[in-house]
Amino acid sequence: MADLKSKSGFTLIEVMIAMAVLMIGMLALISLQMAGIRQLAQAKQRTAATQLATQTLEYLKTVPVDPNDRSRIFTDAVTGANLVDAAGVALLDDTSTDGKLTWHLLRPYGEDGIPMAAGSNWTSQSLYLVAYGVDWGGANGNHFVSAGGETNELLLAQYPEILPGANQIYLEVWVGWIEPGARLQTYEGAELRNALEYFNVVGDTFPNNPAVFTRRKIALKTLRQL
Repeated sequence: MADLKSKSGFTLIEVMIAMAVLMIGMLALISLQMAGIRQLAQAKQRTAATQLATQTLEYLKTVPVDPNDRSRIFTDAVTGANLVDAAGVALLDDTSTDGKLTWHLLRPYGEDGIPMAAGSNWTSQSLYLVAYGVDWGGANGNHFVSAGGETNELLLAQYPEILPGANQIYLEVWVGWIEPGARLQTYEGAELRNALEYFNVVGDTFPNNPAVFTRRKIALKTLRQL
Protein backbone atom coordinates (compact mmCIF):
# COMPACT_ATOMS: atom_id res chain seq x y z
CA MET A 1 0.00 0.00 0.00
CA ALA A 2 1.34 3.39 -0.99
CA ASP A 3 2.24 5.88 1.66
CA LEU A 4 -0.69 8.32 1.74
CA LYS A 5 1.35 11.01 3.56
CA SER A 6 3.84 11.23 0.68
CA LYS A 7 1.00 12.07 -1.76
CA SER A 8 -0.81 14.62 0.39
CA GLY A 9 -1.28 18.11 -1.16
CA PHE A 10 -1.70 21.57 0.35
CA THR A 11 -4.44 22.13 2.82
CA LEU A 12 -7.06 24.84 2.23
CA ILE A 13 -5.59 26.96 5.02
CA GLU A 14 -2.12 26.78 3.46
CA VAL A 15 -3.53 27.86 0.08
CA MET A 16 -5.38 30.77 1.66
CA ILE A 17 -2.28 31.91 3.53
CA ALA A 18 -0.20 31.74 0.36
CA MET A 19 -2.81 33.75 -1.53
CA ALA A 20 -2.92 36.36 1.25
CA VAL A 21 0.87 36.75 1.19
CA LEU A 22 0.79 37.07 -2.61
CA MET A 23 -1.95 39.71 -2.47
CA ILE A 24 -0.05 41.72 0.16
CA GLY A 25 3.02 41.66 -2.04
CA MET A 26 1.05 42.73 -5.10
CA LEU A 27 -0.61 45.57 -3.20
CA ALA A 28 2.79 46.78 -2.04
CA LEU A 29 4.07 46.76 -5.62
CA ILE A 30 0.99 48.61 -6.86
CA SER A 31 1.34 51.22 -4.11
CA LEU A 32 5.02 51.65 -4.93
CA GLN A 33 4.21 52.06 -8.62
CA MET A 34 1.48 54.62 -7.91
CA ALA A 35 3.82 56.59 -5.65
CA GLY A 36 6.42 56.59 -8.40
CA ILE A 37 3.91 57.85 -10.96
CA ARG A 38 2.78 60.58 -8.54
CA GLN A 39 6.37 61.68 -7.90
CA LEU A 40 7.09 61.80 -11.62
CA ALA A 41 4.02 63.98 -12.16
CA GLN A 42 5.07 66.28 -9.31
CA ALA A 43 8.58 66.53 -10.74
CA LYS A 44 7.17 67.41 -14.16
CA GLN A 45 4.93 70.11 -12.70
CA ARG A 46 7.74 71.53 -10.56
CA THR A 47 10.08 71.64 -13.56
CA ALA A 48 7.46 73.44 -15.66
CA ALA A 49 6.74 75.88 -12.81
CA THR A 50 10.46 76.58 -12.36
CA GLN A 51 10.87 77.29 -16.07
CA LEU A 52 7.84 79.57 -16.05
CA ALA A 53 9.08 81.42 -12.95
CA THR A 54 12.51 81.88 -14.53
CA GLN A 55 11.03 83.16 -17.79
CA THR A 56 8.75 85.58 -15.94
CA LEU A 57 11.59 86.89 -13.79
CA GLU A 58 13.85 87.43 -16.80
CA TYR A 59 11.02 89.16 -18.63
CA LEU A 60 10.36 91.53 -15.71
CA LYS A 61 14.06 92.36 -15.61
CA THR A 62 13.93 93.65 -19.19
CA VAL A 63 10.51 95.28 -19.69
CA PRO A 64 10.64 99.07 -20.14
CA VAL A 65 9.90 101.21 -17.08
CA ASP A 66 9.70 104.90 -16.29
CA PRO A 67 11.38 105.72 -12.94
CA ASN A 68 9.50 109.01 -12.86
CA ASP A 69 6.10 107.40 -13.51
CA ARG A 70 5.85 103.80 -12.30
CA SER A 71 2.26 103.48 -13.54
CA ARG A 72 3.17 104.35 -17.13
CA ILE A 73 2.03 101.65 -19.55
CA PHE A 74 4.33 100.75 -22.44
CA THR A 75 3.44 98.80 -25.57
CA ASP A 76 5.14 95.85 -27.22
CA ALA A 77 7.18 97.09 -30.17
CA VAL A 78 6.23 94.04 -32.26
CA THR A 79 2.58 93.34 -31.44
CA GLY A 80 1.53 96.76 -30.19
CA ALA A 81 -0.11 95.15 -27.15
CA ASN A 82 -0.03 96.97 -23.82
CA LEU A 83 2.50 95.58 -21.33
CA VAL A 84 0.15 95.11 -18.40
CA ASP A 85 -0.77 92.51 -15.77
CA ALA A 86 -4.08 90.65 -15.59
CA ALA A 87 -5.77 93.71 -14.07
CA GLY A 88 -4.56 96.03 -16.84
CA VAL A 89 -1.97 97.73 -14.61
CA ALA A 90 1.60 98.53 -15.66
CA LEU A 91 3.77 95.45 -15.10
CA LEU A 92 6.13 97.06 -12.59
CA ASP A 93 3.76 99.52 -10.95
CA ASP A 94 4.44 99.92 -7.22
CA THR A 95 1.71 101.61 -5.20
CA SER A 96 2.77 100.45 -1.72
CA THR A 97 4.65 102.40 0.90
CA ASP A 98 8.42 101.96 1.08
CA GLY A 99 9.44 98.52 2.29
CA LYS A 100 6.26 96.70 1.21
CA LEU A 101 5.56 94.75 -1.96
CA THR A 102 2.92 95.57 -4.54
CA TRP A 103 1.65 92.24 -5.88
CA HIS A 104 0.50 91.62 -9.44
CA LEU A 105 -1.19 88.67 -11.16
CA LEU A 106 -0.71 87.41 -14.70
CA ARG A 107 -3.32 85.38 -16.53
CA PRO A 108 -3.14 81.63 -15.75
CA TYR A 109 -0.79 79.61 -17.93
CA GLY A 110 -1.61 76.31 -19.60
CA GLU A 111 0.53 73.17 -19.60
CA ASP A 112 2.11 74.40 -22.82
CA GLY A 113 3.50 77.47 -21.04
CA ILE A 114 1.24 79.88 -22.97
CA PRO A 115 -0.97 82.36 -21.06
CA MET A 116 -4.67 81.64 -21.34
CA ALA A 117 -6.62 84.00 -23.56
CA ALA A 118 -9.06 86.35 -21.89
CA GLY A 119 -12.47 84.75 -21.49
CA SER A 120 -11.25 81.21 -22.21
CA ASN A 121 -11.82 78.16 -20.01
CA TRP A 122 -9.49 78.44 -17.02
CA THR A 123 -10.96 75.61 -14.96
CA SER A 124 -8.37 72.90 -15.67
CA GLN A 125 -6.46 71.72 -12.62
CA SER A 126 -3.22 71.62 -14.58
CA LEU A 127 -2.94 75.41 -15.05
CA TYR A 128 -0.24 77.49 -13.42
CA LEU A 129 -0.85 80.70 -11.47
CA VAL A 130 1.75 83.49 -11.65
CA ALA A 131 1.95 86.26 -9.04
CA TYR A 132 4.85 88.62 -8.55
CA GLY A 133 5.74 91.33 -6.05
CA VAL A 134 7.43 94.65 -6.89
CA ASP A 135 9.22 97.08 -4.59
CA TRP A 136 11.10 100.12 -5.95
CA GLY A 137 14.15 101.42 -4.15
CA GLY A 138 13.68 104.96 -5.37
CA ALA A 139 16.45 107.48 -5.94
CA ASN A 140 17.82 107.13 -2.40
CA GLY A 141 17.11 103.47 -1.64
CA ASN A 142 14.22 102.01 0.30
CA HIS A 143 13.31 102.12 3.98
CA PHE A 144 12.44 98.88 5.72
CA VAL A 145 8.99 98.47 7.20
CA SER A 146 9.02 96.04 10.14
CA ALA A 147 7.41 92.66 9.54
CA GLY A 148 5.86 92.91 13.01
CA GLY A 149 7.41 89.66 14.25
CA GLU A 150 5.78 87.55 11.53
CA THR A 151 7.44 84.21 10.84
CA ASN A 152 4.88 82.66 8.47
CA GLU A 153 6.24 82.65 4.90
CA LEU A 154 2.89 83.61 3.39
CA LEU A 155 2.40 86.56 5.73
CA LEU A 156 5.98 87.67 5.18
CA ALA A 157 5.14 87.91 1.47
CA GLN A 158 4.15 91.51 2.15
CA TYR A 159 7.81 92.42 2.61
CA PRO A 160 10.85 92.17 0.30
CA GLU A 161 13.44 89.62 1.33
CA ILE A 162 16.17 91.87 -0.08
CA LEU A 163 15.80 95.59 0.47
CA PRO A 164 16.31 97.40 -2.87
CA GLY A 165 18.92 100.12 -2.93
CA ALA A 166 19.01 103.32 -4.93
CA ASN A 167 17.78 102.82 -8.51
CA GLN A 168 16.93 99.17 -7.90
CA ILE A 169 13.69 97.17 -8.10
CA TYR A 170 13.10 94.10 -5.97
CA LEU A 171 11.21 91.37 -7.84
CA GLU A 172 9.68 88.21 -6.34
CA VAL A 173 7.89 85.74 -8.64
CA TRP A 174 5.59 82.97 -7.43
CA VAL A 175 4.34 80.22 -9.74
CA GLY A 176 1.78 77.86 -8.20
CA TRP A 177 -0.12 74.85 -9.45
CA ILE A 178 -2.83 72.45 -8.29
CA GLU A 179 -2.07 68.74 -8.21
CA PRO A 180 -4.97 66.53 -9.35
CA GLY A 181 -6.44 64.78 -6.32
CA ALA A 182 -4.67 67.05 -3.81
CA ARG A 183 -6.51 68.21 -0.71
CA LEU A 184 -8.29 71.44 -1.61
CA GLN A 185 -7.96 74.69 0.29
CA THR A 186 -10.99 76.62 1.49
CA TYR A 187 -11.76 80.31 1.52
CA GLU A 188 -14.71 81.71 3.45
CA GLY A 189 -16.11 78.19 3.78
CA ALA A 190 -15.92 77.32 0.07
CA GLU A 191 -13.43 74.96 -1.57
CA LEU A 192 -11.13 76.37 -4.23
CA ARG A 193 -11.59 73.63 -6.81
CA ASN A 194 -9.78 74.93 -9.87
CA ALA A 195 -7.33 77.49 -11.22
CA LEU A 196 -10.02 80.07 -11.99
CA GLU A 197 -11.28 80.10 -8.40
CA TYR A 198 -7.74 80.48 -7.06
CA PHE A 199 -7.12 83.23 -9.60
CA ASN A 200 -10.19 85.19 -8.51
CA VAL A 201 -9.58 84.82 -4.78
CA VAL A 202 -5.86 85.64 -4.99
CA GLY A 203 -6.69 88.68 -7.09
CA ASP A 204 -9.11 89.91 -4.42
CA THR A 205 -7.03 89.23 -1.32
CA PHE A 206 -3.31 89.10 -2.13
CA PRO A 207 -1.19 89.95 -0.17
CA ASN A 208 -3.58 90.61 2.72
CA ASN A 209 -4.46 86.92 2.73
CA PRO A 210 -1.77 85.19 0.65
CA ALA A 211 -2.54 81.89 2.39
CA VAL A 212 -5.09 81.24 -0.37
CA PHE A 213 -2.30 80.93 -2.93
CA THR A 214 -1.84 77.33 -4.09
CA ARG A 215 0.12 75.13 -1.69
CA ARG A 216 2.51 74.01 -4.41
CA LYS A 217 4.65 76.87 -5.63
CA ILE A 218 8.07 77.99 -6.86
CA ALA A 219 9.42 81.35 -5.63
CA LEU A 220 12.30 83.25 -7.27
CA LYS A 221 13.70 86.61 -6.15
CA THR A 222 16.14 89.12 -7.58
CA LEU A 223 17.10 92.81 -7.79
CA ARG A 224 16.83 94.74 -11.04
CA GLN A 225 19.28 97.58 -11.56
CA LEU A 226 17.87 100.61 -13.39
